[in-house]
Amino acid sequence: MDIQKVSSVLDKWFVFQEWSAYSPQPRTFTDTVDGYAFIKIYDDFKEFLKENDHYLEDSEGEGDALDVEVVLSDKEKFKEFLEHRLNLSSFYEIRYEDVQEPFIYGTCNGVIEPKDYFQPIKNVSNENDVILFINEVLSDIGQVTTPRGLRNQYEVLEIEKDD
Repeated sequence: MDIQKVSSVLDKWFVFQEWSAYSPQPRTFTDTVDGYAFIKIYDDFKEFLKENDHYLEDSEGEGDALDVEVVLSDKEKFKEFLEHRLNLSSFYEIRYEDVQEPFIYGTCNGVIEPKDYFQPIKNVSNENDVILFINEVLSDIGQVTTPRGLRNQYEVLEIEKDD
């Protein structure tokens, strides 16, 4: 899928399920992802860092911020940056080879230590790939034990059908 198609999918309304430990059946509703997660497409990692410069700041607030060009200058510096500054998802992470490529970034709203999720656009082949990415991001909200087993609290089932 190209960037415009992925962006179009992200802007749609989705059919969600909300699981609860207090109900055997999930609640189904429609909504956008905006209330649950921040998901955005970036043209490259440099744009991401410029827009999210808090990742470049010293954790104690002392000293100079990291320089974007230095972070992106070689594979080892980039890897060190990822390990020390981001809370990466183990599956949806970014590789140095993809820093010049457009990608989807996602993180959960209202979570104390949310993970950072990255998916290069070139790895997205259809709407289901976008929904899988969204659901992985939403998994950070938490899981609940239901009569059907452990489930993510929120899950996107599909894109809402136009009437």
